[in-house]
Amino acid sequence: MPRVALLFVSLLGGIGLFTATASADDTSLCADETAAPQSRINACSRLIASNQLRGERLGEAHFSRARAWAKQDDTNRAIRDYTQAISIHATIGAFLNRGILWGRKGSYDQAIEDFTTAIGMNPNFDMAYTYRGLAYESKGDQDKARADFQATLSLPQGFAGSEWAHQKARERLADLPGAPAAPPAAAPNNETCERYPGLC
Repeated sequence: MPRVALLFVSLLGGIGLFTATASADDTSLCADETAAPQSRINACSRLIASNQLRGERLGEAHFSRARAWAKQDDTNRAIRDYTQAISIHATIGAFLNRGILWGRKGSYDQAIEDFTTAIGMNPNFDMAYTYRGLAYESKGDQDKARADFQATLSLPQGFAGSEWAHQKARERLADLPGAPAAPPAAAPNNETCERYPGLC
């Protein structure tokens, strides 16, 4: 496995038996990032199987279950749930997270496609540029990787993972052969957080 592939560490963070009867508690448990992954999976699964959810809420249940699968390192099930979430209610976070998982699997072309979609949804999404740069570097395309890392550093830090994205971009630029000095860090900008509160 290429060394850069090891850099695909998700910021996201078993198969349980469940019934199709969902409770009010399942809604909060499914969305609870601090809950045990298997408990979240069971709660989300009950919600999904109950046929009580439609549209955005159903997409959110698949998204939450995907995050729980990812925390259990069940990449294939996580990808399937992100794909379901995207088909129901596409969000920038679902594309980013699915792209990260494609990168973990070494499916760099699919990862690049998802990161590119995320960038198209918000051109200021620095995390997507960094992850796409990692995917390009893993494919051996150093020029495109360099361009994406430099793009990250040209953007304001407006997301929860921006600090990581900028730090990683600087590290990778320093390791690329013939890379120029990295530009100064961009100042944080709260405007992006206000427009995309789910990412900040």
